[in-house]
Amino acid sequence: MKYYDIPKLGKLASKIAFGTGNVDFARKNECLEMMDIFSAHGGNVFDTANIYGKWLESGNNESEIILGQWLFEKLNVTKALQRDDIIISSELHRH
Repeated sequence: MKYYDIPKLGKLASKIAFGTGNVDFARKNECLEMMDIFSAHGGNVFDTANIYGKWLESGNNESEIILGQWLFEKLNVTKALQRDDIIISSELHRH
């Protein structure tokens, strides 16, 4: 994995980000597995927005819910990551 130095963050950010626009409950297990693979290969930037998934039948921001569940598992349950290992790029969309 190649990285950019982000001096204001004091860390390196992977040049490839994991976009969560297509992460949804229907494919939750597949999406969690893709996040695991991305992270295992050195990816540490996750792009999300509060609107991702709101167009689905549930009307929920499914991508952020699943990303949050993945982070909870990795940070608190398995302790595979520390919060400083991950960069979350988020967009706020107002309706």
